[in-house]
Amino acid sequence: MRRYTQKTALVTLSDINITPLLDLAFVLLIIFMITTPLMEQSLRLELPTGQVADGTPEKNDLILVEVNAEGELFLESEATNLTDLQQRLAEDFKLTTGTRVKTGVLRHALLAACAPLVRDVAIAGAGRDRLAVILFPADTDVDPDDLRNRLATHNNAMPGSSTAIARAIVSATPPDANAGEINDKGHLVQARCLSNRAETVACLYADPPDADIIALDTDKDQAT
Repeated sequence: MRRYTQKTALVTLSDINITPLLDLAFVLLIIFMITTPLMEQSLRLELPTGQVADGTPEKNDLILVEVNAEGELFLESEATNLTDLQQRLAEDFKLTTGTRVKTGVLRHALLAACAPLVRDVAIAGAGRDRLAVILFPADTDVDPDDLRNRLATHNNAMPGSSTAIARAIVSATPPDANAGEINDKGHLVQARCLSNRAETVACLYADPPDADIIALDTDKDQAT
């Protein structure tokens, strides 16, 4: 018994199937119909332009503020609250050289260097080229030469222009809370203190310095 198989021959089509092209055309037409009204009713947006700061910030320009899991605030690793944080950040200033002075950090360094002779310190220097301080002694009977030596030791350890003290004076009166020099937390309000004692600040920068001024910058000039 014979079996027959039918073989189909390959046929070359000369026509192009345009069905997929028509589908693509309809899709593009629908997209165009949808987006055209949106383009006519769009809002004009003026996006801000970004600016790149010149160079990188100096280490001394950086201020470390931390918040722990309990929501407690720390400024330069020292516990603080929001009110004191705002006040202390506002007290930082720059010398005429552009160097930033961190008053909070410097204040603690000076108190450590002058302990236990000094109870508090007000730091001046905004708009000036060097730092000067008003020292509030813990006792009225304080030796100026001892303070001079302690400040000189501080300057040797921290010789930068944002930390070294050029001149100092021992205040005859403590900070006045009634005059706004002490806040509710018992902290010194430096801006108010320096403003109330503007004449004392002027004396700190007078040349030649008065006899009651501890002039460490003059000592340095004489040594050189």
